[in-house]
Amino acid sequence: MYYLDNSWSEKIKLWNMLYVSESELYKRGKLIQKNLGTPDGLSVEATKAFVGGGALPESDIASVAVIFSSSFSPNKLMKEFRDLEYPIIGRIDNDRFVLDLKAVETDDLPYLEQSIKKIFQKISC
Repeated sequence: MYYLDNSWSEKIKLWNMLYVSESELYKRGKLIQKNLGTPDGLSVEATKAFVGGGALPESDIASVAVIFSSSFSPNKLMKEFRDLEYPIIGRIDNDRFVLDLKAVETDDLPYLEQSIKKIFQKISC
């Protein structure tokens, strides 16, 4: 139906998320970083997101991510984020834990920010 009435880009979440610009993702990442007090070891960088398997297993798209430096154990971070009440799934790339903002809906940004803060407090104890 959405394809017939040409509302697919607004009504289907996947398409809506895929169309978020890199500049908007960068703004979101920088705001998260600022709200957390610009902690050492946390950066906002350009990256590549992957659409998924099936017909597009190797198709990548430009994205922006919140990235934890290699001074943090990426495996420990992955576990901490997955163990949250509402798990957050990231990936490990070049021995760094990556949270790709292309996969985060606007409404979920406060939870992501709160979760990063919580995990930073936990791992720095």
